[in-house]
Amino acid sequence: MAKNIHKDYHESHWRSIVKAITWRVIASVTTFTITYFVYLHIAKAEIPAEIIDKALREEIRQQAKNDALKSAMNIAVSVMIIELFSKLFLYYLHERIWQSVNAGWIKKYNRTRRINKIRKKRLQENN
Repeated sequence: MAKNIHKDYHESHWRSIVKAITWRVIASVTTFTITYFVYLHIAKAEIPAEIIDKALREEIRQQAKNDALKSAMNIAVSVMIIELFSKLFLYYLHERIWQSVNAGWIKKYNRTRRINKIRKKRLQENN
């Protein structure tokens, strides 16, 4: 496509729909991956139940309940920060790739050209 594509062409509806679907898939997979690795990191930090006795395990469980909201907020903020930058970069790449795909561009209707064509045809008919 030419450099001036936005002047002469616009995206078709199906192109916009396909772009939205591909972006949504990329964004969802990114969120899943980030969340998976954040939780995996947290799970590795936990103490295995076999190592500690039952009383200590119950104390840890109670402490975990008390800190559940704080932990959830920390995890959510971690995912949000990582996701912000990664999805910004991935969206940039997504758009650049779609700019190189020529499918789905529609030539804009040029009213002036159409009117001139009709005038030219009428002039030829009158002569």
